[in-house]
Amino acid sequence: MSIDPITLCTRCNHCIEPKSAHRPPPSHLLRSNYFPPKDELDDMAYDRLAFDVAIREAQIRYSTLQESGKECVLCNKCRVRLEANVDLDLAKREAERLSGLMDELSLARRKMTQCAEDYKPFMVPVRRLPPDLLEHIFYIHRDNDITLHMEQLSELASNYPLALRQSRLRRVWLPSPFSLAHTCCLWRDVVLSRPRLWDTIVLNIRHLPRAILLLLRLWLRLSRDTFLTVYITDHVALLPRWTDKDCHHNKIVQNVLALLLDHSHRWRRASLDVAWGCLDTAIRMHFPDLSAAGASSNFPNLESLDVDWLSRSGIGESTSINLSFLSIWQHSPRLRTLSLPEWFNEMELPFSQLSSITITRIPDSGTWILPMLRSCWNVEHVALIWSFFRRRDQSMNVFTDYTPDDDDDIFVLPRLSSFQIRFDTLRQWIAQLFYLVITPRLESIVDAEGSPIPTTDIIDVLSGIRFEGWPENAFLRFLSRTGPSFSSLRSLSLTAIVLSDTYLMKVFELTPNLTDLTLYEVLGQNNYPPIWSPQLLQRMDKGQSAPLLPKLGSLHVAVEASFHFFVVVQLGIAMVKSRVGSKSKLRTFTLRCRSELAKEIPDIVMARLHGIALEGRLVEYEDLAIYAPSVV
Repeated sequence: MSIDPITLCTRCNHCIEPKSAHRPPPSHLLRSNYFPPKDELDDMAYDRLAFDVAIREAQIRYSTLQESGKECVLCNKCRVRLEANVDLDLAKREAERLSGLMDELSLARRKMTQCAEDYKPFMVPVRRLPPDLLEHIFYIHRDNDITLHMEQLSELASNYPLALRQSRLRRVWLPSPFSLAHTCCLWRDVVLSRPRLWDTIVLNIRHLPRAILLLLRLWLRLSRDTFLTVYITDHVALLPRWTDKDCHHNKIVQNVLALLLDHSHRWRRASLDVAWGCLDTAIRMHFPDLSAAGASSNFPNLESLDVDWLSRSGIGESTSINLSFLSIWQHSPRLRTLSLPEWFNEMELPFSQLSSITITRIPDSGTWILPMLRSCWNVEHVALIWSFFRRRDQSMNVFTDYTPDDDDDIFVLPRLSSFQIRFDTLRQWIAQLFYLVITPRLESIVDAEGSPIPTTDIIDVLSGIRFEGWPENAFLRFLSRTGPSFSSLRSLSLTAIVLSDTYLMKVFELTPNLTDLTLYEVLGQNNYPPIWSPQLLQRMDKGQSAPLLPKLGSLHVAVEASFHFFVVVQLGIAMVKSRVGSKSKLRTFTLRCRSELAKEIPDIVMARLHGIALEGRLVEYEDLAIYAPSVV
């Protein structure tokens, strides 16, 4: 805007003059560290206020002149007055001058307003945040971005083969520091000078960009000497369109792994979900002598390792592949968490120092289970599951009983606190496991198909599945040795296992300190006796003198045969209501059933369920206690 003065009074030449032209900084400075000087901002604020006062005074005088018979002071400086009996032509000319003056002042004021708007992007508070605070914000943003991406990858991996054909992931994923570095000079300086923003490397080599190796080299250079968290995922080898001609893809994957292995001394956590051939070739190229590599500590800082090799011959068909490359992790002094797709006795890994072990693809044979547990005598968490959730045959699954021998070698896992297991997959060996293992500190037993599985159609998936022949005596014996006075077990989850109410009473009597219970009946079949019988529900009612599970704080149930007693007759709802309130510990309750049964719930029952939740006595409450997905 112009800095020429604007005349307010022609008699004394009183003027108003802006202190400066008020031109906003060029927009390209937004990408720099520029922040407007305080004097410049103060001058703009002063001029805007002065012009506002001048416009307001001119408007008052103009309005006064429009009313005949009134005298008016035309200038506050020279105090010239226009008398009430002055010539009307003089008053008209003065009014026209004031009108033009107001237009000129308003135009200048609008330009100041536009200039102030242009200044706003330069004045946002985030541009004045100190670098240390910016680093902390960027670090949180990066972690959230990585978490979201890893959830997408997990969803992809848990839905073979459909998700492989219908990808919902971005074609190329770049971590947030790359975009933050393109915002402004200050942010770029912070991002490029903070190695911890680059210490997590996530590469989904599903659609490889040509610059993937350049990107990885930049990542490694910017992370400097910080410890690395590495996530490498490659599912292209399992795509239906994959052919042997696509060897270029394998070459790039091997180069990516080779680059990362050059920095093996910096690895802290690693997850390698790639084809076995690529992994084997890359490791053997980097460590030509595997025996020598296994004898030295190439991964001195590695704490967590998740390896999921995928065979071109098919998932779960790796019995014929050579896994000797695993020996490179044999001497990893800090390794505590290990996840493998399968177990073989000849594996050379530091099992005795592990605190957590997960086997994600369990074969039908379980001969390896006890040898594995014997070698992991310091383990605190064990998960034996099948990572690819699949609908099994609807036929009955029968557990194989086991008769203990005097020569059986009972062993102790003194630190085991969490045991997650797929009972049906290990049905031939579960009884032997219960008889021979002592776990004095065990706190959690979770069926891998229980409530922890984050699938929205769990009821439909479990419909029609049942497991009979549960080793009742072995499990009771196992529970009786879980801790001093049977007090250590806190969480128990059982799914689709055929059990009787009397047997459950015995289980609950051995677990008086249980705080979290997940119990799913056999769904879709009504030819089994109800688990939640009136006798069991009465024993669990808090109104009893010595109720079962007095410390229960979280209850998740799915009902089928017990639907009548639990919901229609409301014995189960009455039991839940007796356990909520100021003197009770129940804070979470979830009731699930098939959609066909949910339609039969009487309105009075629904009202009572609403009442339990709305009275505020349950902190968490899911779907108004009824989870009823549509039947596929």
